[in-house]
Amino acid sequence: MLENTVITAMRDRLMDPDVFRVFAEEFVTEWNKAQAEAAAGIVAKQAELARIDDELKRLVDAVAKGSLPQPGVKERADACLSRKAQLEEELATAVTPAPRLHPQLPDLYRDRLAALSAALATESTMAARAQLRALVEEVTLVPEDGALRVQVRGELG
Repeated sequence: MLENTVITAMRDRLMDPDVFRVFAEEFVTEWNKAQAEAAAGIVAKQAELARIDDELKRLVDAVAKGSLPQPGVKERADACLSRKAQLEEELATAVTPAPRLHPQLPDLYRDRLAALSAALATESTMAARAQLRALVEEVTLVPEDGALRVQVRGELG
């Protein structure tokens, strides 16, 4: 039965405590680092946009006060307006970074698998199925070299 294959693979391959702990710690660290970098990029663009807005305001104020335009002012204003448009476009299409993962995520996963194992030890298949559904969103069978490979997607990492 497919459910037994998935459960056995999860229990045998993912629950070696040392392997799982190292994997989970590395995964959480790398995920959070990637999300922090994405957020930092957005913040940097927002800060640059604010600086450009300030510079454009100063240029407009200088012209409004009757200051004679200095050589290169129009080119600088054009460059600021071009960069401003580019930043606004990048920020409008920027993907919001995904939430950071809690460092205790490995413990939560381990607890869920323990609950699944406990449910499997009882005669209640409904409890085991509920525990399995909490961990697995989708199971796909993929033809590969004349056999079917089981692909599991969900809260497995």
